[in-house]
Amino acid sequence: MTFSSNDEHVIKHEWTYFEVTAAAPVGAVTANAAPTVPDFPPSTDILWCTHVMIREAGGDPDQFPLDIRIGGEVMRTIGIESAVLDNFTRTASASTWGTSTSGNAWTNTGGVAADHYTTGTEGAHRLTAVDVARLDLVAISGTDALVQADIATAALATGGPQLVSLATRAVDGDNCYLAQLSISTAAVITLTIRKRAAGVETELGSYTTALTHTAFGFFRLQLQSVGSEHKARVWPVAALAPDWQVEVSEGALVTGSNVGCRSVRQTANTNTNLIVSWDNFEVL
Repeated sequence: MTFSSNDEHVIKHEWTYFEVTAAAPVGAVTANAAPTVPDFPPSTDILWCTHVMIREAGGDPDQFPLDIRIGGEVMRTIGIESAVLDNFTRTASASTWGTSTSGNAWTNTGGVAADHYTTGTEGAHRLTAVDVARLDLVAISGTDALVQADIATAALATGGPQLVSLATRAVDGDNCYLAQLSISTAAVITLTIRKRAAGVETELGSYTTALTHTAFGFFRLQLQSVGSEHKARVWPVAALAPDWQVEVSEGALVTGSNVGCRSVRQTANTNTNLIVSWDNFEVL
């Protein structure tokens, strides 16, 4: 049996939301949860509980439950699964990203198969040449998406920028929207939203962040494409998400139903065999 506590106070006649993180005992195969209050008053007082939910750690459980209407029927929702989720915790593969945690198949383009691999905890791109992007895509239902992933590179940029991006509404590497991080030789990170149409790339909006790049330091990148509206933001994985940093309107690409991860070394970059690490990829 495992007990976990927090510092929330229960006030008479008021509902109190709280959450705790607990580690299951070794060998546990079932779970049960019940709220308690230390030094609980006599039995003449009653502790009411309306919802108890056991779930994986992380996410935003405080946003649930919520009511949704489908076909005229109102249903109470206690959680929403991501359309695609990949934490890359699986047997390492030397030449493919394989199948995501949620069961979606990755497809790759750019370089050789060995430039797209998993380590057992992360997905990775090996950049052996400049101006040759490594792109891994996964199919989704529809063309609108909110995508995020954690990204790190294994070295400070030398010679020229390192470019890492999330892609939405992708038909392929030549037709998609990108939220791109340009990592300069001064360790400055610039976020842009870009369109690639028939291989021609256009910058749609830009934001110079106050973030400083470090080797192996992870940042969380997020890109939302809904209709002709596109938003992007980036922040350290241990921090809270900021407001949207780049917002643009552009509706030329309407058919792509893939999302994914793109890495490339800019022409002047000299980081030979640069490794870009990806983790916690999610279509929210």
